[in-house]
Amino acid sequence: MVRIGGKAGTKMDNGANNETISKSKQKREEQKKWAQNQRAARKKERMAAIGVAAAIVLILAVIFGVSAYRKATYIPDTVTASEDYSAMLKNNGHIDGVKTSDYISDFDPSVIEIEKSNTEYSDSELESTVNQIVQAHRITHDDPAETIADGDRINLDYVGTIDGVEFDGGNTNGAGTELVIGSGSYIDDFEQQLIGHHPGEDVTVAVTFPEDYSTEDLAGKDAEFAVHINSILETPEFNDSFVAENFPEYTSADAYKEHLREEAIANRKNNAIHAWLLDNYTLNDYPAKYLHHMKELAVTDQIQQFNQQAQMYQYFGMEMPYADYRAYVTNNGEQDYDTVLTETAQHMTAANLLYQKICEDKGISVSNSEYNDFVAENELTDEVIEYYGKPYIMQMMLREKALESIRDSVTVVETPVEETEATAESVEAETTEADAAEETAAAEDAVTEGN
Repeated sequence: MVRIGGKAGTKMDNGANNETISKSKQKREEQKKWAQNQRAARKKERMAAIGVAAAIVLILAVIFGVSAYRKATYIPDTVTASEDYSAMLKNNGHIDGVKTSDYISDFDPSVIEIEKSNTEYSDSELESTVNQIVQAHRITHDDPAETIADGDRINLDYVGTIDGVEFDGGNTNGAGTELVIGSGSYIDDFEQQLIGHHPGEDVTVAVTFPEDYSTEDLAGKDAEFAVHINSILETPEFNDSFVAENFPEYTSADAYKEHLREEAIANRKNNAIHAWLLDNYTLNDYPAKYLHHMKELAVTDQIQQFNQQAQMYQYFGMEMPYADYRAYVTNNGEQDYDTVLTETAQHMTAANLLYQKICEDKGISVSNSEYNDFVAENELTDEVIEYYGKPYIMQMMLREKALESIRDSVTVVETPVEETEATAESVEAETTEADAAEETAAAEDAVTEGN
C-alpha cells in the first residue's frame, strides 16, 4: 500500500503494520522485526539442546513447519533428515542400548569454569524484557464509547481514492495497521482528523499529497481515505496491579522482576555450562548408531535454518545466495559438509551422554507425575506429544534437571581483562558503525521527506 505519511511516501507490502514514512525507515523497521523473529527462532533452537522450556517452544515452532521440512529432505547420500526425535530413547529419556561409562571416563562437574560476563543480566536488559511483557498484554478497546485522543495508539484500516478511483497501494486490505495519533507518521492533518472519533466508526479523511511526494502519480493530488477505526490500543503500566492480575503467583512487580532476573541468569549459566562442556569434553568414543541418528536430526535442523533464510531473502525481494541447505551450512563450500555434519552430531551426542551421566551419578529422574504436570503447565497438545514423543520430552526435562543440579557447583571466574578490553573495543566499533549508519539513514529520510 502507499504509505500516507509525512511529506513523502513509499510503497510497502499489503497488510504490513508500519508507521514509517520513508523507504529507508520502512526497510529498517522490517529488517528489525525480521531480525527479532530470527533471533527468537535461533534462541529456541539453541535452547532446545540444553533446556526443556525452550525445547517446548521449538516443538511448537516445528510442528507447524513439518511440511516445509518434508519438501526439502532429499539428500543424495546415506544421511537423511529425520523427524523421529524419540528414536533410540527409552521411555525414561535415557539413550537405549548405550552405557555412558563406555564413552565417558570420570566426570567432575566442579571443574567447570564459566566467565562472570556470560552470566550477567543488566538492568537495561531487564527493562527490555518487562517492556516486551507489557506489550504482549496490550489492552484492545473496541467499545464505541471510547474516544480517540492525541497520543493514542490505534488500529485502523483504510482505502484511498483520488477522484473516486482507488489508487495502487492505498488499501490495507482489512489487515489492519497501527498508528500513534500525533506522531506525524502520516500525511499532514490525517491523524488530527481522527481525534474525537470512536472504535467501529467509519471516517472520511481528506488530505493533499505533498508536491514532492515520492510516488509521482500521487504528488500534489487531493485524496480521500475511507478509514475504519478498529480499536484503541492501551499498553498497561507495569506495576503491582498488573502483576497481580497476570502473574498472581508473585506478590509484587519487584518480586516478578527479581524472578525474571534470576531466570535469565540461570538460563545464561546453563548456556555457559553447555558451551564449556562442548569446548572441553571429548568422549572416549561415540556410539555409532546413535551418532548417525544425531546426524539425521542435525540435517533436519539445517534444513529448517536454510528455509528460514530463504523466506527472509524472498520477503525482501533478494536472491538467495545459497543453492541448498548444504551450501548454506558450509558457506558455499568453504567448509567440508561431512566434517561440519559430523562435528555437529558429535557435539549433540556428547551433550546428551554427559547430561545422562550427571543424572545417573546423582540419581536424577523424571517421574510420571512430573511429566504430566509439565504437559499440563505447558499446554502440550496430543499432536505435539505424538510428533516428538514422550521419550524426547523426558530427555529434555532430564537435561534441565541435570543443569540445575550442577549450576551452583560450577566456578564463576572473572572475564580476562584482555578479553574484556577487546569486547569493549568491539562494542565501541559496532556502536560507532551503527551510529554512522543511523545518521546516514536519517540523512536519507530528511532528503526524502523534504525536511
